[in-house]
Amino acid sequence: MGEHQRSSQPCHSDTGHADVRASLPEYATALVLSQNHSARYSVVAAHLENCSTCRAELETLLELVRPAYTGQVVPAPSVPQFDLSFLSRPLAEPAATRPIRMIDDLRELVILFSDALLASIRLPTLAQAARGEALYRFTPDPLPPGNVKVTIDVFAGDDDPELGNVQVLVDVPSRDPFDQAGIRVALRVGDLVWEGSTSETGSVTFTAVPLKLLPHLRVEIALPQ
Repeated sequence: MGEHQRSSQPCHSDTGHADVRASLPEYATALVLSQNHSARYSVVAAHLENCSTCRAELETLLELVRPAYTGQVVPAPSVPQFDLSFLSRPLAEPAATRPIRMIDDLRELVILFSDALLASIRLPTLAQAARGEALYRFTPDPLPPGNVKVTIDVFAGDDDPELGNVQVLVDVPSRDPFDQAGIRVALRVGDLVWEGSTSETGSVTFTAVPLKLLPHLRVEIALPQ
């Protein structure tokens, strides 16, 4: 009797073909690790005897698996950094660190600047205004009490690039749009204080504010009774 020969014909008609193919990665690993697989993978081994397609796929898998388990895979010299530039919008700040709070006893609205807030309100470099280049604009949603509207703009200074102008616009809906005068506004950074009152249109501008101090800026608005 002649020597038993493996079949060179594919056996896609075999009802267990799909199951065997699914087991090939595990079977290839067992072969590379020299594990005793005769009992566990007897069906796979028998199938391979008669299926040239699966034998070819197993050989391909072995070429991939052997280097990984024999120390032949050279570690990458460096891990590339992920490009997260598309995450331009910062995550919402926790309630305890939000930049706005109301001091009820004094009816004073306090807005606290930070690096995170400035990053989220910076204007495009091409934005221009009459007072110079517009750097930042902060327009929170209408605030209590009375849905007060506040807009804070920061402009580049005309002469010194390290100094800027901060304009605060306050709109109290209970007042006439052209009767917003006399609302006290103060800027505080450490021991530095700028104080002023709004005009009839609700605007007040503070000049020569050091731009490097903006992350520590505290804006206080004393709302009318």
